[in-house]
Amino acid sequence: MEKFVLIFSFVFIGIISNSQTISSLEYTKLAIENSENTEILVLDSKFLDSLHSIIFDNIELKQLIITSNSSITKLNDIPKEIVNLVNLEKLVISNTRIVEIPYEIGNLTNLKILDLSKNNIEKIPEQIGNLINLKKLDLSDNEIIELPKSFTNLTNLIDLDISSNQIIKIPDEICNLLNLLNLNLFGNNISEICTEFGNLTKLDTLILSSNEIIELPATFQNFQNLKYLDLFINNIVEFPSPLLKLSNLTELNLGYNMITKIPNEISSLSNLSILYLGINQLKEIPKEIGELKNLTFLELQDNQITDLPAEIFNLVNLTSLNLRENKLVIIPNEINKLTNLVFLDLCENEIKKLPTGINCLTNLEDLDLHSNNLSFLPVEIGSLINLKSLFLSQNDLKSIPIEIGNLTNLIQLELHENKLKTLPSEFGNLVNLVNLDLEQNDLKTIPIEIGNLTNLKHLLLYENKLKSLPSEFGNLENLESLDLNNNKIKYLPTEISNLKNLKSLDLSFNHITNFTLDVKLLSNIEVLELYRNRLSKKEKIEIRKILDEINCKYFF
Repeated sequence: MEKFVLIFSFVFIGIISNSQTISSLEYTKLAIENSENTEILVLDSKFLDSLHSIIFDNIELKQLIITSNSSITKLNDIPKEIVNLVNLEKLVISNTRIVEIPYEIGNLTNLKILDLSKNNIEKIPEQIGNLINLKKLDLSDNEIIELPKSFTNLTNLIDLDISSNQIIKIPDEICNLLNLLNLNLFGNNISEICTEFGNLTKLDTLILSSNEIIELPATFQNFQNLKYLDLFINNIVEFPSPLLKLSNLTELNLGYNMITKIPNEISSLSNLSILYLGINQLKEIPKEIGELKNLTFLELQDNQITDLPAEIFNLVNLTSLNLRENKLVIIPNEINKLTNLVFLDLCENEIKKLPTGINCLTNLEDLDLHSNNLSFLPVEIGSLINLKSLFLSQNDLKSIPIEIGNLTNLIQLELHENKLKTLPSEFGNLVNLVNLDLEQNDLKTIPIEIGNLTNLKHLLLYENKLKSLPSEFGNLENLESLDLNNNKIKYLPTEISNLKNLKSLDLSFNHITNFTLDVKLLSNIEVLELYRNRLSKKEKIEIRKILDEINCKYFF
């Protein structure tokens, strides 16, 4: 029933927003009249400059929801009359300009859910401690510095969110909320955690990311029910040893800290499914990591890792492995064990060649190898038949094996900043490509099979050595942008005029002397760049005239 009422209310709000401007009072009356349930009232704060007394006359009201998706709101006050709503069980006043909560809110002792998020509240009144039936409290995105001592009375709280405030230490009052299951303290200024915090032994989810935490108290090991722990973006230098006792953890995020070493005892976290250790200062990975058999997601990006232990390839349930921005030179052939991988990121390392064992990774959909030292691709690359994205830019590739043509599911292929001189005709098999980047290579020709890539939308050929294009370019009916900047093209095939969906065409810095395209046929063209070519003054005038007629921006 609640879901229906909410949908109805949004429809009603839509009707109001499309009508003439009405007063806050008129809007409130209409909202009440159109409400399908007298126990639930939903109001959009965009239409309110104040809360009128007629709201508080309905003592049967059990749910009052005042919020908005709009940033335009004038509501800045909760009237004391809210005390009349003695049967209220759910109160949401979110995304307004409210700075203060009236102490009368403490009389709403039937409240189970209180959401005061996304306001400008600086202080919580002591009377909030009277709301002993509260199960869920959301105070996120405010300006709160501390909590009242009466907070300790809210012993039935299960879900507490005080993220994105100005709290500098975990309040002692929280440490007595022994029934808490979910606690979110993201985005505060917390630098230390008291030992009493370990009293919250029922915690299932704990979010402490984006704070200034340096270390964790030993009592953290009391969180034996904890499954999700987020400590992303803090100042942790040593891997917190108490965490090694949390055998029920399934997700641990220690990314963006200053951790230099992973202890061998990491193997004790046998239920881990997701482990983030990216953006730290790790130089090596202990072999014991291979004992985390339940891992499906492992992120080790942006560290200083030079070698991978063979045991890491025992993690046969991995579907995502991120090792980007390290100092890896060799990828062991044992990678062939990770047959469940869907995502593999090895970019920005120092890898010189790929192991032949890569042919076993047939479930891969995304493979990122850009910014390495690859001079060739093994023919086994053609076995990755489920690849959708392949990034090979900024390497030393001089050629592409014909087996690339097996990757018929590719949607995105990036090869810019290599040393490619030719492309195999098998490129024409990549019929699902949408984005193809071949910028900054040494290509002198494009195979006629390019015309098979009828799903292409974006084709980048900037800074090559092309002198001409095959007429088959005219088959690329879905092409929206074509960049041929900085080549040696003297003329264009007239078939390019067939590209009805082309919006952007860059032909700058070429050798064009005769512009053969009928731009009037390019019905969607928005930008044409012809800067630094060899067109005569007369031809430039004629082209400008046509482009002005079709409202196309141009650069000569």
